[in-house]
Amino acid sequence: TEVTQDQYFFITNKNPSEFKGKNNPVENIKWVDAIEFCNLLSETEGLEKCYIGSGSTYECNFQANGFRLPTEIEWAYAAIGGNLSKRYKYSGSDSLDDVAWY
Repeated sequence: TEVTQDQYFFITNKNPSEFKGKNNPVENIKWVDAIEFCNLLSETEGLEKCYIGSGSTYECNFQANGFRLPTEIEWAYAAIGGNLSKRYKYSGSDSLDDVAWY
């Protein structure tokens, strides 16, 4: 699910988003920011971190019970509605207004 700016700030004490609003999704972050958020959230919840590494070199431990980003295949599966897919144009609806912030 999308991470709100309020959630992101609570964990990282930062809000890099250009379009401010506590319930807006966090945006304007790099991949490494996202995986560092996942690791911090995992630590906060008492779970094992999924990402190991530093700089631009990270590996994901898929056996860990912490938070992680979806793989490309998991993302594609979710985008079509999973096993409940109704072949919508967008994930969950044929109306962009129903499913997107833009």
